Amino acid sequence: MQKATTWVDRITDEKNPWLNAIRLEERGDLGSAAELYLQDASENLASGHVARAALAASSAAACIETIGFREKAMQLYSKVALLYTQNAARVARTSIRELMWSLWESGQYHLICGEGELAEAMYRKYSLVASRVELFGGVRTLRLFEEEGERRKQMTGSAEPPAGDWSELLGAVDSFLKKATGDRVRPAHVAVSRSKTAGRADYEKNFINQLG
Repeated sequence: MQKATTWVDRITDEKNPWLNAIRLEERGDLGSAAELYLQDASENLASGHVARAALAASSAAACIETIGFREKAMQLYSKVALLYTQNAARVARTSIRELMWSLWESGQYHLICGEGELAEAMYRKYSLVASRVELFGGVRTLRLFEEEGERRKQMTGSAEPPAGDWSELLGAVDSFLKKATGDRVRPAHVAVSRSKTAGRADYEKNFINQLG
C-alpha cells in the first residue's frame, strides 16, 4: 500500500522548486532562484492555488529586480497584484480573513509598480470589509497603506544587470506572464449582502460566519 503524501513530505522534498529556490537565493544565485520561483508559480497556477502562485511570482520579481531587470520585475509585480485580486474574488464567500489579506497585498503590489488608481481601488475594497468586521483590531489607514507601499518600493536592485546570457531567465518571465494571462482576472467583489430585506442582525451574522 502506497503511503499518502503529507504536507511535511512536500516541504522537505528535494524536488520542491520553492525550497530549492530559497536555497539558491540564500547562496546568491538569484537568476536560478528566480527561474525556480517561476516554475513553482506556474505549477501552483495550474493547480488553482492562486495565492501561492502570487507569492512565488513576487519572490521571482524581487530576485529579478535585484539583478537589475527592473522593467521585467515591474511586469511581474503587476501580474502578482492581479493574481491577488483574483484570489480575493475566489475566497470572498468563504474566508473574510483571506479576502482582506488578498485585497491588501493586491493594492501593495499595484503601488510598487506605479498603478496608483488600481491600488486605491483595492484599498477601498479592503476598507469596506474591514470597517464591518474589524478583524485586525481596526481598519488600517490609507496613510499606513501608502507607507507600507513606499517601504516595499525601496527594495530596489542594480541599475543594470551584469553581463551574461540572461535569455533563459527572461524567457521564463515571459512564459509565466503569458500563462498568468490565460484566464481573465475578475474584479474582487466584496461578499456583502445588498438585500433591502436583510436585517442588520442577519447582515452581521453573515460576516461572522465567514471569518476564518
